[in-house]
Amino acid sequence: MIESIIIKNVVLQRSEVNITELNTHLALEEQAFINNDRHKLIRLSGQFHLLIASFQTNHLLTGFMKTLVTESSLITGMYGQHSFSNCPPSEHRHLVNAIKNQDQPLALQLMIAHLEHIEADLAVNK
Repeated sequence: MIESIIIKNVVLQRSEVNITELNTHLALEEQAFINNDRHKLIRLSGQFHLLIASFQTNHLLTGFMKTLVTESSLITGMYGQHSFSNCPPSEHRHLVNAIKNQDQPLALQLMIAHLEHIEADLAVNK
């Protein structure tokens, strides 16, 4: 729910500089993926979500995201599968394109699917 609100805000408030920053970050994620550097990819993925949050003006949500990203990165590191097939960096690329095109419905749909993929990749007892 938090990231849905953030995405709505970012789609409306984003700038071309923000899109450039996201694309630069995506290049780092894609290189970590190619290098099969799981720890770096987890860190970069968390930074991606914080970067998006930083582009909107609700600082309370941005602060809350810092806590969520820290905790979810730890959980992903501990319980995430060693395969990235459920959550490749291409999902971030598609999300950036939707933000760039100011397609709020698509951006929301992509973010929800992305978070569901991350959750599905966790090997925890239910």
